[in-house]
Amino acid sequence: VTFRVREGADYVIRRLRYISRDSVLLSLVVADTAAALVKEGQRYSHANLANERARIANLLRDNGYFRFDAATITY
Repeated sequence: VTFRVREGADYVIRRLRYISRDSVLLSLVVADTAAALVKEGQRYSHANLANERARIANLLRDNGYFRFDAATITY
């Protein structure tokens, strides 16, 4: 088996938007963006997205959303 790999430019996160029907939940997440692991202008990293999903889930659980499931966060 022979693999030929052509590397291109890295994907860069150009814009982040936080969307939620729950305004309290949204305000908690937006207020904590300084601690975010994913930021605009940053190179795409699957690990960073997974870690950010876990960070937001913990933040929300710590603020009363005890049954919040990280799987509900989509990118």
